[in-house]
Amino acid sequence: MKRDTLLDILAVMLTLLATACQNNGDIGDMYGVWRLDSYTLDGEPCHDKYIDNTTFSFQNNIVEVISQYDNYMSAYQTYGHWIWRNDGTLMLSFQQHDDTGLDQSQYNAPYWIGFTKKEVMIMQVSDRTGSRMTLSWEHDGMMHVYKLKKMD
Repeated sequence: MKRDTLLDILAVMLTLLATACQNNGDIGDMYGVWRLDSYTLDGEPCHDKYIDNTTFSFQNNIVEVISQYDNYMSAYQTYGHWIWRNDGTLMLSFQQHDDTGLDQSQYNAPYWIGFTKKEVMIMQVSDRTGSRMTLSWEHDGMMHVYKLKKMD
């Protein structure tokens, strides 16, 4: 009796482990943390303590953009949505909010890299490999180009 119960429990545990997967499926090589290697605005390199310490993290349909500086003692942290589109573009949106009535700053667009909360951003993607990609978009007549490198 004990042996049968133990075997039944073991069978259930193995079944649960075998069916585990990432939240909402596999998002491929987008998953993980990407460092902003360079940001140019109309061909001119942009550098400051915020830009030079920016990372993007992609999981499920959420993107987290963080700038950590001052030896990791200070940070800006924002959250948005992303969608990989069939035409090879990446859609980013920082227009969401929650209903708590509390501070909504975590949903602001990362302004330090030229993102906007006013509209959905459609990024052209080029040079995409499993460890690098280049994003570009035009906004207010200016071309923004982001070169990302995967950290993990």
